[in-house]
Amino acid sequence: MKTKFYPEYANSILLIFTILITLFPGNAFSQTYSFTNCGASGRLGPTQAQVNATYTGANPLTGMVTTPTQGIQQWTVPTSGQYRITVAGAGGGGSTTVGGRGKLIQADVTLNAGEVLRIIAGQKGSNGGCGSSGGGGGSFVVKLTGNLPVIIAGGGAGYLSNTGNVLSSSDAAFTNSGKNSICNTGTGGTGGNGGTGSTNGWGCGGGGFSTDGTEAANAAAWSYSGKGYAFMNGAMGGNTANNAAGGFGCGGGTHGCTGGGGGGGGYSGGGGSNQNINPNAGGGGGSFVSAAMSNVIDLGFNQNAGYVTITNLTIPATALNFDGVNDFVNVGTSLNPILDTTGALTVEAWVYPTSTNQLGVIVGNYWTSTASMQFLLRRDNSSYVFYVDLG
Repeated sequence: MKTKFYPEYANSILLIFTILITLFPGNAFSQTYSFTNCGASGRLGPTQAQVNATYTGANPLTGMVTTPTQGIQQWTVPTSGQYRITVAGAGGGGSTTVGGRGKLIQADVTLNAGEVLRIIAGQKGSNGGCGSSGGGGGSFVVKLTGNLPVIIAGGGAGYLSNTGNVLSSSDAAFTNSGKNSICNTGTGGTGGNGGTGSTNGWGCGGGGFSTDGTEAANAAAWSYSGKGYAFMNGAMGGNTANNAAGGFGCGGGTHGCTGGGGGGGGYSGGGGSNQNINPNAGGGGGSFVSAAMSNVIDLGFNQNAGYVTITNLTIPATALNFDGVNDFVNVGTSLNPILDTTGALTVEAWVYPTSTNQLGVIVGNYWTSTASMQFLLRRDNSSYVFYVDLG
């Protein structure tokens, strides 16, 4: 890579330079934005005050995130380009057990400056403390215009206690559909719809993107609404009779004392379970990846609170973008008054070396028809050398 300047000059001048060389790795210009639950827990997402307290100081999200709907973080894409998004759905509650696991997905997408994204970092399902637990919330990235989903990771389901084993049906799905509960009394939703609550228990269905989950058969008798609410309806987790709410991000709630597990939230909700068999758990929520995304990777599962990270992969416009093509600027051979000085002059170079072999000119003013070298900054194999000469 080289940048060359060829001004004409009549007099000999000695230039004194201050040189700043910064070596950049290939992704040095990238910026990552990390969205979290901002300290919130349970069925309700973070308030604006919690968001402001979390994204503060040098955090690139400081002052950039609003919550017109509590818990749904709204952020405007700052620059157009290619972005890598990682979404992790939250784990379900598990009392003394592990709980269902949320999905973890990574993919790339082109975003445009000014586009507004609605983002949810799913929250874990609550543990009832006496036998059952709520489903985990899904994590969502959705375009505000048209409410178009970009990528969604389902949340894990809530467990009935007394098992230390992972129950695969309780883990969120990589596919769009939610999963059935272990006991099959609650069915997973499809096509962005919520799951159903248990037909003979207390575990309620997780919400989907478009519609809420449904109540379990026994929930009404205890006067709580345990269904997980759809993303389009605010994404609240389902309520509970005894501290086993679904996590924010559409997780299904349950009774809280041996009432079965709530379904996980997600693109499609998971089904709720009953308490009649042990081990038992609700079904994990479904996930979604838009057709516009590329380099899609299923990274496995997440047991903890959900999160979303968005990384700008596009190098912003600078003096030179080191793309390996035409990485030089020739300003011609007319007189450059900036270099016609006996005072101090600063030369600054951002260097992205792709090789440490042979010579590589970085910036220089040398060899015109009337003189030899004025100054030269170059790479000599693995060293950086600066020459100052009489013009």
